[in-house]
Parts: sequence; structure tokens; C-alpha cells
Amino acid sequence: RFFGDISFPLYMTHYPFTHLIYFFVKEHHVTLTCADKVLVSVGFYAFALALACAAKRFWADPVVRRFK
Repeated sequence: RFFGDISFPLYMTHYPFTHLIYFFVKEHHVTLTCADKVLVSVGFYAFALALACAAKRFWADPVVRRFK
């Protein structure tokens, strides 16, 4: 149920940050070791999950309540 509830906010919030990270790495020619890639990925997804939870609580839930 939890992941079903945050699926749209997770999609909505992770997409722009995925591109920001990609373009930052590409523009600055950052080279990462395998361990660094794992750490960046885990940190990114933890951040995206937290941001999706916040978006659901402070944006999606109030909108649903308003139009119910």
C-alpha cells in the first residue's frame, strides 16, 4: 500500500533530479568508481523517496481532500 500511495509523487519528483544528476556528471566530466556510483544511487533514491513522501503529504493528499 505504501509504494502504491507514493508511486505518482515518486515518479513526479525523481524524474527532474535524475536529469540534473546526469547533466551535472556529463558537464563536469565526473568519473566515479563503482563504490561511488552505488553511494550516489542509494543516496539519490533515499532523497527521492523522502521527497515523494513529502509531496504526497503536503501536495497530493490536500488536493485529494479538497476535491473529494
